[in-house]
Amino acid sequence: MFLFNYAQAQKIPTIGAKKLRQAAANFQGAMPQEKVFLHTDKDLYFAGDTLWVKAYVLDATYLSASEKSKLLFIELQDDSTDVIRRVSMVIKDGIGNAPIPLSINAFHEGGYTIKAYTNWMQNFGSTASFSKRIYIGKIAKDSWLASSTIELNTADGKDQLIGEISLRDLDRMPVGLRNLNVRVIDSNRVLLDKNIQTSLDGKFNLQMPLSQNRLVSSLRVEIHDLRKDGIKQRLQIPLFINRAPKIDLQFLPEGGQLVAGIPGVVAFKAISESGVGTNVTGVILDSKGKQVAEFKSLYKGMGSVRFKPVSGEKYIAKIMHPTGSETVYKLPLV
Repeated sequence: MFLFNYAQAQKIPTIGAKKLRQAAANFQGAMPQEKVFLHTDKDLYFAGDTLWVKAYVLDATYLSASEKSKLLFIELQDDSTDVIRRVSMVIKDGIGNAPIPLSINAFHEGGYTIKAYTNWMQNFGSTASFSKRIYIGKIAKDSWLASSTIELNTADGKDQLIGEISLRDLDRMPVGLRNLNVRVIDSNRVLLDKNIQTSLDGKFNLQMPLSQNRLVSSLRVEIHDLRKDGIKQRLQIPLFINRAPKIDLQFLPEGGQLVAGIPGVVAFKAISESGVGTNVTGVILDSKGKQVAEFKSLYKGMGSVRFKPVSGEKYIAKIMHPTGSETVYKLPLV
């Protein structure tokens, strides 16, 4: 009787894994997902420029040219999420190109979000679409030129924004000893508001803490000239910070735990810092760094991975981000 029950226990994970893989394959066949990548010729534009876009529409599973959609929609939204311009792009063999004029009458100075999606992608919610931040400025006779070096440092689990901003006029002369009001803004929320004075060489330092769940992709700096005479300058500078997204990755073994010597299925779910499911790709490694399995989410950050745990081993999951960075997570103990 004991041997019979043990044999049945051996088969249960295998049967469950087959059913799960078949269900995932059936879902993928019925609801294939697309992924869009968008390249712009630059990140900083002036009103009156033309924004050149190259787009790739791919099958999300195989990263090959999608055969489902032949039309891509591109929107430019301001910081109030109002759509300023919407264009459509013909896609052939998964690739498309288009110019987008940034007319002076339609676009004011500030940060904008480019969103790109196909009709089919709208079945999977707004998080399925591609998005990218750009900045559009205006040139005036007495304009200032700004350059910045911004880093995001993490110490003791806390993020801190540290950097330096340099201001020069159109003759490349430093805007020195100038009283300014400086604000750091996330969408329409002011995170920092202080008055400073530039150094002789037209520079000032920027330093402030950031909450762990703050999305750095929408940050910008606004600089206001405080002098009482002459033309008062007002600048907006987007902060392009390369930070790996913070993802909550949870692993849920079949039966509640990893069992040594028995091939098992481990379900997982990835939640982004904005609180929604996000797709991930990664590997499972043992304590010696040897890869024992690969995994990839199938829908809204959910998926499963199958491997055979070894007694006494400790396993980690490593996911790769588009920025090239990696994040490591511990799996439940065997």
